[in-house]
Amino acid sequence: MIYKNLYINLIIRMIILTISCFTFAMTFYELRDWIIMANILIVIILQIFLLIRYLNKLNQDLYNFFSAVRNDDSSIIYERMAPSKSFVPLYKSFDEVNLKIRNLRVETVNKNLYLQNLIEHVGIGLISFDTNGTIEIINTAARKLLNIPAIKKIDRLARIEPSLPEKLKSISPGSQLLLNLKIENELLKIAVKASLFRIEHKEIRLLSFQNIKSELEENELISYQKLIRILTHEIMNSTGPILSSISTIKDFLTDKKSGKTKKIKAISQELLDDSVNGLNIIEERSSGLTDFVGKFRSLTLLPKPVFSEISVRELLYDIEILMKAEFKNNKIKLSTEI
Repeated sequence: MIYKNLYINLIIRMIILTISCFTFAMTFYELRDWIIMANILIVIILQIFLLIRYLNKLNQDLYNFFSAVRNDDSSIIYERMAPSKSFVPLYKSFDEVNLKIRNLRVETVNKNLYLQNLIEHVGIGLISFDTNGTIEIINTAARKLLNIPAIKKIDRLARIEPSLPEKLKSISPGSQLLLNLKIENELLKIAVKASLFRIEHKEIRLLSFQNIKSELEENELISYQKLIRILTHEIMNSTGPILSSISTIKDFLTDKKSGKTKKIKAISQELLDDSVNGLNIIEERSSGLTDFVGKFRSLTLLPKPVFSEISVRELLYDIEILMKAEFKNNKIKLSTEI
């Protein structure tokens, strides 16, 4: 409808201009009336001027519309600027497009604010940076965990540990790195996970930092509790029979009425045999307990070194045989002098 009105308007203007030119020509050849010819010429010039202004007005409004879109200016109301009623729908469409762009811009700003608040309030430290090491995002949790300000370059993390920036840059996407960092005189165990994504032509690396010291301490406590249960179980398995055997032997050798030790004459051979069997049980259980404690102790203490003389020549020869293929693949020549 808009284009149809434009065509009709232009056709009418061209027809009137053509008739004016034809009238001027007829007047020039037939009447030779210079006053009429001057008036017709003025009308022709006026029509040309109005046609040019009409087209320029439309072009200028289109240019202003796209400039406003390019400069994020959505305050202009184009419906009021329509050159005629036939162009009101076109200029109204400008306003509708402008309104939609403004709503999309507001929606984008709201989503960005929501995302920024979400990143700031998450408990895990987040740092993202591009291939040049320029930091795009660093949230509050990451700054508190690493005790750093809002830095702009990942290389600034060298103040914590000189090799830290290179370690973070070399983490493979999807993998995890365990770091031992000394921050404010406290040794922290930090798990770092990496992911890689691309925005347009920019490659972004996202790192998450999580202090797992408390989790490790909790697991260590659970391990100690399990160990104590095992130790208690093994010790009770040994001390129970030992105490029972001691009590039984004591009953064998004690007079129930007087509570005193029996005399040798009152001790029979059977009683002695039972007492010896009880002592054997005590010896067996005590030996087992001692062996268990010894084996457990060997897990917690380094064994004493056993020194002996060896042949250096044979040792180096064995190393050469062992690493021969490795040396060959890496073009390494080994020479020894003893």
